[in-house]
Amino acid sequence: MLILSLVTNDYFNALWVLGILLIAVVVIIAIRLSKRPVVKGLDSLEGMKGEAITGLDPHGQVRIMGEIWKAQTAGSSIEKGSIIRVLAEKGLTLEVEKIDKEQED
Repeated sequence: MLILSLVTNDYFNALWVLGILLIAVVVIIAIRLSKRPVVKGLDSLEGMKGEAITGLDPHGQVRIMGEIWKAQTAGSSIEKGSIIRVLAEKGLTLEVEKIDKEQED
């Protein structure tokens, strides 16, 4: 019985040590990830195509990849339902232009 109790105690002690090591690794990874710079991903929208869900004269809203963004035109007004291309981002507002039927591909 003494041998069985020593084996089970060592087994549970090993589990405690492994659990503490696992928690330490998770905490270290979380600290490293929290120190990384924030990436907002708006640069990847440049050149993307979308649809004007309101008229833009010069401000309105567009849908790109299922998300609705505030937008302004780079030139003339854009009608609702027109296909647009993102030229640049200014804060959380996108600068867009209308795409002609020939340019859609």
